Amino acid sequence: MAKTKISQFDATAANNTDLNSISIAEGTAPSNINNAIRELMSQLADLNLGNEVLSTLKIDNLHLDGNSIVTLDTNGDLNLTPNGSGSVVVAKADINGGAIDGTPIGAASASTGAFTTLSANSTVGLGSSVTISGGNIDGVIGANTPAAITGTVITANTNFAGNLTGNVTGTLDGVVGGTTPAAVTGTTITANTKFVGAIDGNVTATSGTSTFNNVTINGTLDMDSTTSQTITGLATPSGSTDAATKGYVDTEISGLVDSAPAALNTLNELAAALGDDASFSTTVTNSIAAKLPLAGGTMTGDINANSNTVSGLKAPSSANDATTKTYVDTADALKLNLSGGTLSGNLAMGSNKITGLDTPTDTADATTKGYVDGVLGSATAAATSASNAATSATNAASSATAAASSATAAASSATSAAASFDSFDDRYLGAKSSAPTVDNDGDALVTGALYFNTTSNELFVRNSSNAWVQAAFTASGFLSSSNNLSDVASASTARTNLGLAIGSNVQAHDPDLDALAGLTSAADKGIQFTGSGTAGTYDLTTAGKALLDDANAAAQRTTLGLGTVATLDAGTSANNAVQLDGSAKLPAVDGSALTNMASGGSINMVADGAIAIRKPVILTAAGKAKEVAETGNDVTEGIGTANQFNSTNSINYPSNSLAQVADDKVAVVYRDAANSNYGVVQIATVDDSNRTISFGTKVVINSVAANGAGVAFDTSRSVLGATVQTESDPKLIIANFTISGTTLTKQGSSLSLITTDEVKAHTTFFDPDNNHIMVFLVYVNGSDRTFRAVAVTGNASGTPTSSYLVNTNVDTTFFDIANPFFATYDTNVNAFFITSGKSEPSTFRGIVVTNSGSALTATERSKTKPTNYKNHPTVCFDSNNNKVVMAYNTTGNYNEIVNITMTTNDFTLGTPTSTTSLGTGASDSVSSGFLSFDPTAQRIVLLRGGGGAATSRWAVFSNDGTDFTQQTTGVWDSSTNNFAQRGGILQTAMTTNMDSNPIPIIMNNGNTGYGYAAVFTVGQTPVFNLDNGNYLGIAAEAISDTATGKINVIGGISTGHSSLTVGNHYFTDSAGTIGLSGNARGEQYLGRAISTTEIQLLENEGYLYGTAEGAVTAGKPVVVEADGDFAEVKETTATQSFTYAVGTAVEYKDADNIASHDIAYDSYRNKIILATHGSTSGKLQIYVGTVTGGSTNSISWGAAEDADIGGYEYVKVAYDPVSYQTMVIYNDGSNLRAFIVTEDGDNTVTTGSQVSITNANGSTSSDISTDLINVGERKWVVAYKNASTGYIESRVLTTSGTTINQQSATTIRSIDNGRMAIAVNTETMGSYAANTRLVYFIAQNSSSDMHIVGATLDGNSIGSLGTLHDTNSAFQMTGGSAVYDPESNRFCCASKNGDGGAGKFTSCTLDGSDNSIGSVVESTFESGHTTTTIKVLAELGKVHICYGDRDDGTKGKIIDASINSGTGAATFGTANVFFDSTLHFSNSPRTANVDLGFAFDSDTNRFVVVYSDDSSNDGFSAVGSLVGSKAVTTTTLADDGENYIGIATKTVADNEQVEVATFGQIDAQQSGLTAGQKYFVQSDGTLATSADASGLSAGVTMVAGKALSATKLLISE
Repeated sequence: MAKTKISQFDATAANNTDLNSISIAEGTAPSNINNAIRELMSQLADLNLGNEVLSTLKIDNLHLDGNSIVTLDTNGDLNLTPNGSGSVVVAKADINGGAIDGTPIGAASASTGAFTTLSANSTVGLGSSVTISGGNIDGVIGANTPAAITGTVITANTNFAGNLTGNVTGTLDGVVGGTTPAAVTGTTITANTKFVGAIDGNVTATSGTSTFNNVTINGTLDMDSTTSQTITGLATPSGSTDAATKGYVDTEISGLVDSAPAALNTLNELAAALGDDASFSTTVTNSIAAKLPLAGGTMTGDINANSNTVSGLKAPSSANDATTKTYVDTADALKLNLSGGTLSGNLAMGSNKITGLDTPTDTADATTKGYVDGVLGSATAAATSASNAATSATNAASSATAAASSATAAASSATSAAASFDSFDDRYLGAKSSAPTVDNDGDALVTGALYFNTTSNELFVRNSSNAWVQAAFTASGFLSSSNNLSDVASASTARTNLGLAIGSNVQAHDPDLDALAGLTSAADKGIQFTGSGTAGTYDLTTAGKALLDDANAAAQRTTLGLGTVATLDAGTSANNAVQLDGSAKLPAVDGSALTNMASGGSINMVADGAIAIRKPVILTAAGKAKEVAETGNDVTEGIGTANQFNSTNSINYPSNSLAQVADDKVAVVYRDAANSNYGVVQIATVDDSNRTISFGTKVVINSVAANGAGVAFDTSRSVLGATVQTESDPKLIIANFTISGTTLTKQGSSLSLITTDEVKAHTTFFDPDNNHIMVFLVYVNGSDRTFRAVAVTGNASGTPTSSYLVNTNVDTTFFDIANPFFATYDTNVNAFFITSGKSEPSTFRGIVVTNSGSALTATERSKTKPTNYKNHPTVCFDSNNNKVVMAYNTTGNYNEIVNITMTTNDFTLGTPTSTTSLGTGASDSVSSGFLSFDPTAQRIVLLRGGGGAATSRWAVFSNDGTDFTQQTTGVWDSSTNNFAQRGGILQTAMTTNMDSNPIPIIMNNGNTGYGYAAVFTVGQTPVFNLDNGNYLGIAAEAISDTATGKINVIGGISTGHSSLTVGNHYFTDSAGTIGLSGNARGEQYLGRAISTTEIQLLENEGYLYGTAEGAVTAGKPVVVEADGDFAEVKETTATQSFTYAVGTAVEYKDADNIASHDIAYDSYRNKIILATHGSTSGKLQIYVGTVTGGSTNSISWGAAEDADIGGYEYVKVAYDPVSYQTMVIYNDGSNLRAFIVTEDGDNTVTTGSQVSITNANGSTSSDISTDLINVGERKWVVAYKNASTGYIESRVLTTSGTTINQQSATTIRSIDNGRMAIAVNTETMGSYAANTRLVYFIAQNSSSDMHIVGATLDGNSIGSLGTLHDTNSAFQMTGGSAVYDPESNRFCCASKNGDGGAGKFTSCTLDGSDNSIGSVVESTFESGHTTTTIKVLAELGKVHICYGDRDDGTKGKIIDASINSGTGAATFGTANVFFDSTLHFSNSPRTANVDLGFAFDSDTNRFVVVYSDDSSNDGFSAVGSLVGSKAVTTTTLADDGENYIGIATKTVADNEQVEVATFGQIDAQQSGLTAGQKYFVQSDGTLATSADASGLSAGVTMVAGKALSATKLLISE
């Protein structure tokens, strides 16, 4: 235990090893000894101030122990001696001996001496003769019940002050009373104050008030009513003879009437109200006797229900009992319905007929007389057919004989053919590589035989000399090689010799023929010339071929389906076809003969669905009119707030724990740990609009401890079946419940399903095809595990019955007793699928159960498990794809989801889809999951509980029957929804009479174990038919489906509307509602109101209409707001207040042992520039971060960009908001180096070349420090320690492009110094400002004393140094940073005071004439031990200090300071934590500022801090809001300009309709424009010739248009 106070020190020195967690054990660090001494001094100060109580203390010979003060000197005295005129005051004393003022206490006889004051809280015994002179005697003189003081004279020299309590007998000499009281004489006692005691005799008070305490009056008390005397101060009476006060009597009377109304608050009024009936009780009794008791009785008259119902009747048992609907329905169920049924007994017809029978199809069907007669008739016909068949057989025999003859002839022909082939085969031997010596049959060769020699490619013949010779032809009639026209003089002669004549019998050369010859023919190709001497092919379609083979144009018109209008000429004369003119308008024609045409601006259309009058309509693809409408609802996707319904660890393992019992109600079952672990059931009402669940009263299913529970609702019998699995006999029961609202009523007794064998898991479902409640379970009998399926018939008025069951042994390694199993019902094949939660099985197993209506079949199948399968499966049925869907946890602790195809006795696993977004890695492992299917949205919902402390998640998937696509995902609220593996879900969303198809879930919280319920909804948007281009008009009349009716179109007038505003333009939205605007799903311009009831239908081009949000001025740019309203572009400035908040930490770099980092805010691109050095990688890297404000308070970092490789320390970053450049400096161990970073707009950066700062010490020793600030456009000031002299120098760094130029150095402090911080007056900064003021805060190296120097920035050099201000050791500066506070006009520095000191804050003023330091005010912002690194910001009207509190676990903290501009006094707020663990920090006494980076994002008004934690040394960042306020200027124009729509055409007031001219229109309401000049929209709503550089995001320009004249602007896109 940490020794936090002196009383905890150990007497044995070796046992004192720490002092308030500061180690002082052997070998401890020297710094700990210093800290321990400081801590001991602090504890001694606490002791001195009385802040610590010691249980015992010995001082010299004085021992203080508990409540005792004892002297240790033998027989020594204990003296309490006051000083001077002081006294020893003892408020209460118990003195058992000794003497006071020489008077022994308790002695038999007193010594000489006297008490001056004697006080006792209880009893003081006085001797027989005691003289009391002066003073007071407080209390009772005498015993506990003192006797009277008799025979004793009490004499007072002056007055006897006080009260005498008790009886006074004897003589009372003297006066009783005031200053001049009357003597006590006779029987009259007069007192000015009060007399306490007993007075015998009469007391008469003539005037005034008399006060008596404990007075007994034996006579008469006469109050003298003539003078209106009263007795006051009476206590509340308790006895019957006690006097009562008016208040007591009034209260009693008020209680009697019990706040009755004024008309009944007296007995007379009550009696009158009761009719002055003295026997009112009897009257009421007799009246009640005439009523029917609640316990029942006999009516003497009729009951008229007056169309009301009588409920709660018991089942009738005698003929005269009133019956219930259930009894009648049950009795009716025992009757045979007219629609058919099954008899359970014989049917005796009593000589009556059964008529109207259908033709029998089954052997057991009853038959008709006609069917029997038909069968007999068929038998006669069959006999005739048999006779005919015999005749046919005889004929067939004859045919067979003929066929045999034919076969013989065919055989003869075949023999002849074979001989012919053999003869051919002997004569042509085929291809041979050499001359054959025998024929193909091996016989001798015959003369004339041929073969082809494949070696020489020649044909040989066998001559009569039995030799093979080359086959040849005679030259006669052939062109031989010796006569090949080669000797012919010309081609003409050759043609003549050959008898060829061009143009007569030979085609002359033609390039077109060459082009055709080069084409490749193919089916369905046509040939065409593509140019001179070129040709090609084209696809010849069926339609084309149909035209080609037509004989004439008429036939082709027929093929094309053209009527006679195709032959008409265009024109306006008789028999002409009318065509549109150049303006797309009809020419002037005589339309007197036109029929079935609606009058002006309307057409007649056939309706697709009913259309209401005055409803907007669209034109369908089929050319019909359809009312503009939408179906469905807007539904937000995600899970509602979980509400706790049970405060115990209550939910059983996953099973079918919910069942829908009504449109908006579900039944929920669970084990109730708060009620002896009984299984209970509740009805819960689902509010789909708010996504909440409310619960009715829970009902015990069976009074026995449960291991699990299940539920199913029998829709056919309106009865709920609830199952409970127990450890006592019976092991599994089912009970019936009927439901009324949220009230459950148990019907009959529970039914035992398993009596003695141990049930390990079960689940309960409803079979809608056979109307059975199905219970699936695994029970154990010895070493055997048996799967059982039971079909239960529900009973709405009694005990359920077990209809039939099936048992099958299951694989003991898969259906493990330690794991629950999961089931769902496939409505496509009418089969149940069941699988187990066994972890990492060798194979995947499932059971298929079918129900025939009279028997069950269970088939177990083993499949190759998915590669990554681990455990926790969950299933549901996708009725859209007719697939069982299963999700499970993988060995990689994420999810996979897979389709399962079912048959009635088997299943097939599909290919899994990975869902890594629901869990990646052990730290985010997933636990039990739940699947549900939304048939309306056709989406799969997967909800996963977090394993351990992991986060619970959800995801929504689409399913194409093979693969899944994740649509959305989200995280549940971990504070209430960190759900573990128990619970349940409704497997199919509630769709009946629900707008959002809610999916209710119950789970137990993984942290508390309490039961929670929640509702999930899949996101939906309404389906609508209005889209771009299909709007037609407004219905002029109501038109029924398929009927023809009139539609008003553009140019027409729609009448009959109401409450229109004349001149306003109207729209329809996607639901067909007419208003001043549409909605997000659709908006179609209709026209302009020309009266309060009429809309002139117009075509809108180039104008937009909307409701004005605030006044809009003509000629001003307009934007569309998020709610769809139109607003003028303008700026608004208001004071915005901020409170501290911080978001979740974001890691920017892992496993790199962060050694130094710093950040700056890029105000141009709203980015955070981070430079960081990791000692593990040895890299200096640049990151770009984007801050997310609002409630998110987060940051996203881009990829790291390497700046260089090497050892780096003391990284500093400063941003120039004018050039958009960031400068980075660092020590590389030898040199101080600098380079420029430019952010490229996409989270990537470009770095410039690096330079070494001249003469700067770049070592990494503990006393080396640097600082860097931006002081203007492309201008920075750097301060460093001169490598040679050790003096502090400073110089200006400027840039050309990314090249850094060093200006001359100025020595700031001519003494060896180590640490420094710079602040610049930001209000005097400028590119060439001659009065930019700087203040340097410097720590002298030898003493760490703070020195302050002021300076002026003179162009590119530092000059005009002021007089040095020395704090004279009052404040030692060990680390820190500085900033200028514009609110107080003071330069501020926050740093650690010495090596182990507190956090100190210094502010000063700067004299503008000589740069001398003015008022310096020092204060403490953290009294404990801070880290060396401290950063400051001046934002939101305050200075904010970021540091680590080493006395509070080195937590990262931020504290704000408000500085009084007059006195400089700093008032500090609350230190808020941004990192609730141990910061990594450097303990060296240096101003390195390497451990923290601190910046402010003025766009989101959020701070960013970078740090590393001490356990991992990884780089982290946090984002939050600081305490303070500022004037915030906002504009209605979005940063990206995307909400700008155009220029207002007229001035309107708030909430009026505004018309906006858009692209292509001309705005003529401007002034002062320059013709031909382009104009841009500014964030304040003005137009300018240059883009707005401040109100819009970087690189965004918003063009308004081009000026046509001084007043006209052509609006650009």
